[in-house]
Amino acid sequence: MMRITTRFFAILLLPMIAACSSTGVSTNYEAKPGVNFAAFKTYSWVGEKPILMSADMAGRVSPLATERLMNAVSAEMTRKGLTFVADPTQADIVLGLTLGARDKIDVRTTPTSYYGAGYYRRPAYYGSSYWGGAQTTTVRNYVEGSLSVDIFDRAANEPVWHGRGTRKLYSSTKSLTDEQLAEAVADLLKNFPPS
Repeated sequence: MMRITTRFFAILLLPMIAACSSTGVSTNYEAKPGVNFAAFKTYSWVGEKPILMSADMAGRVSPLATERLMNAVSAEMTRKGLTFVADPTQADIVLGLTLGARDKIDVRTTPTSYYGAGYYRRPAYYGSSYWGGAQTTTVRNYVEGSLSVDIFDRAANEPVWHGRGTRKLYSSTKSLTDEQLAEAVADLLKNFPPS
């Protein structure tokens, strides 16, 4: 039951995932070499439903949350100087988003410290200390949520840029505010267009 509850909670948060270190999200990107990104002036969504997600997630992600995510991406593209056009066939580039989640386990083992014979006298400790054979192991289950942004050259009908942000989601994870979401999306798209 805990696994289902954590997954359900994490799925509700997935639209908030983007890439910003202050929001606990790590990012990476990839750009197609030789593309003249300066030639792109207009953008649109890849289709009527630009967010891909698995069937089990589709019914659990709030339409309001997906709208917040699309608005944050759109605002960042506009901030970068691109103009939105409603008709994808008239845009220079089209954007698609992918949401995902994966169960993961974080296992950490640390040695336990033992202190041997010796005495303490200011300003130093005289004697010996050593790491004993005992260890402490901590196991924590979590869901890794991800958001990917794929940008396609509409005229060439090929991908030109891909960015991905991931974040650990625990049952105690709070959803992002609009400001945090905007910051996270800005960080995810910071390398678009590539310099």
